[in-house]
Amino acid sequence: MTSIANIKLNETRVINHLDSSIQKKKRFFEMGLLPNTEITLINKAPFKGPVMIKVKDYSLSLRLCDASKIFVNSL
Repeated sequence: MTSIANIKLNETRVINHLDSSIQKKKRFFEMGLLPNTEITLINKAPFKGPVMIKVKDYSLSLRLCDASKIFVNSL
């Protein structure tokens, strides 16, 4: 198990759990980042910038600190 911040480009994984406060979990859930949801890492900005992931049929950008709190498993 690893976080979204540590996976490779174009790698598809399944969200396992969110290691975050209640407020952030609610925000993640509202964005569609639920356990057992498939995500694909589309892009990583340099210098510890944001990451872009594909969730269902849309793209989503996350700060690296937020992406490091979302843990994923391989398919």
